[in-house]
Amino acid sequence: MTEFKTIICLTDSSKHSNHCIAGKEVFEDGIGGSIRPVSNLETGELTPRHFQLKDGNPLNLLDIVKVPILKKDDRATMPYQTENFMIDEQTRWEKTGHFPKADIQRLIDNVDSLWNNGDRPGMNDRMPVELVMKKIKTSLILIKPEKIELKVSEEYKRIRVTAFFSFKGFDYQLRVTDLSVLREFSRKKLSDHQIQTGTLFCISLGEPFKGFCYKLVASVFYL
Repeated sequence: MTEFKTIICLTDSSKHSNHCIAGKEVFEDGIGGSIRPVSNLETGELTPRHFQLKDGNPLNLLDIVKVPILKKDDRATMPYQTENFMIDEQTRWEKTGHFPKADIQRLIDNVDSLWNNGDRPGMNDRMPVELVMKKIKTSLILIKPEKIELKVSEEYKRIRVTAFFSFKGFDYQLRVTDLSVLREFSRKKLSDHQIQTGTLFCISLGEPFKGFCYKLVASVFYL
């Protein structure tokens, strides 16, 4: 039986050449935890047809949408992604409003770090799968980072954007998967760097890959 969860859309990021969308759940009396709608595809990514809106308009960040849900996603490969819910692919999503960008700091998560730190070769960018499976209960965090630098490079003939930043005394170097940022930087020179202040990141912890789960900057909000 289909039910609906209303969310504030906080990510539209790249996943296997498709989309990963997630946000905060909206209730009548306030805002709850994170929700990540997933499909029945092997790794749960969404294609554009999965999140078509009833009014025919594109889904944008901070849109408030009703998402048709069938059940909690219980695939054994990602038990730490407790916010994953399987969508009803036969029912269209419905936009009910838009969350004011001026109020987005209300949605920031009160955390002291991005899960566990210390593993290399990147700068606090990954965690061993066994640690994730044992200790991590959520895979989405909205933060306000410091000392941000975005660097553009090319990898296998595709644009790669890397975020260098600090948060609560730790330095990070994470890959950016925000589709709007990737499109923006595809038009810039590869040597370009961009430093932003007053920016929020939505950080996602990806699925296991060669023994590790990688931290990703799933969305960038310029305030």
